[in-house]
Amino acid sequence: MYAKSFKILIVLLSVLYVLSFRIAAKQQTPPCNNGHFQCGSSLCCPNGQNCLQNSICCEVGHTCGQNCCDNGHQCKIGSCCPNAQVCGDQCCRTDQTCSNGPSKTCVCPTGKSDCNGACIVTTSDPNNCGGCGITCGTGQTCLNGICSGGCSSGQITCDGACIDPKTDPKNCGTCGTKCDNGQTCSNGICSGGCSSGQITCDGACIDPKTDPKNCATCGTKCDNDQTCSNGICNGGCSSGQITCDGACIDPKTDPKNCGTCGTKCDNDQTCSNGICKGGCSSGQITCDGACIDPKTDPKNCGTCGTTCDNYQACSNGICSSGHSKERPF
Repeated sequence: MYAKSFKILIVLLSVLYVLSFRIAAKQQTPPCNNGHFQCGSSLCCPNGQNCLQNSICCEVGHTCGQNCCDNGHQCKIGSCCPNAQVCGDQCCRTDQTCSNGPSKTCVCPTGKSDCNGACIVTTSDPNNCGGCGITCGTGQTCLNGICSGGCSSGQITCDGACIDPKTDPKNCGTCGTKCDNGQTCSNGICSGGCSSGQITCDGACIDPKTDPKNCATCGTKCDNDQTCSNGICNGGCSSGQITCDGACIDPKTDPKNCGTCGTKCDNDQTCSNGICKGGCSSGQITCDGACIDPKTDPKNCGTCGTTCDNYQACSNGICSSGHSKERPF
């Protein structure tokens, strides 16, 4: 009984040995099925595809040199180019655009220049100021393509502008570090909002009830002679006066601002209690603020400013020699 069992065990071990050998041999050089061909040491490609050097099967229409492009790419100059960057026969960089017209060319956007393979704004870049490779000195900024002197002590350059990183809420501590709307920048650190009743204008805490540069709202400026009281610009003029074009006037009597700024009385009128009232007696006109009779006034004969000679008189608005004045001989 034991002998029979031993023979059966020997047969099973022989079968397992042969199978293991065949499996090992198949893993080393696998034969490809019909319709396929061997690509590399362990790959079978369908007939009609290309076998690339890196042991990749690729359809003919997607083969690009030794690369295989998917549907989102096109073959341009031996490389797979994203569809969005294809420009004629070229593949543009991500910072380039494709020029218009029949001749497609990869170019930098308007206002930028191609410097060492990158599109640069040469009007503000301190490393390419005015042209590629033109570097501004330490502490200088590039403004309109010209390197200009450095910032004041304690300031740094952010986006071509001199700022104080200790107080600038848009560049607090370092360029680009922005404080939240209710915060201020103190010693380069964004700190919590303003005191009760205050608001933030241009990064500073102000009282809109009293600040003449931000009266009630940010940017609302009072005139030079005005103050801000309870968020309202009040004139600094005397009682009864108002401010017109920066000057204190009495709207009750000013003929150029009668009642309100800009309300002008006629030449022969006066301003009384803010109302234009006119003016001189019948037949008279106003010259230099005085009522005169142009028919008889020798200094304003006929019209204002027409003066008769010493020996002449004004009669019916005409200067003439008369008996009212003795003519010298």
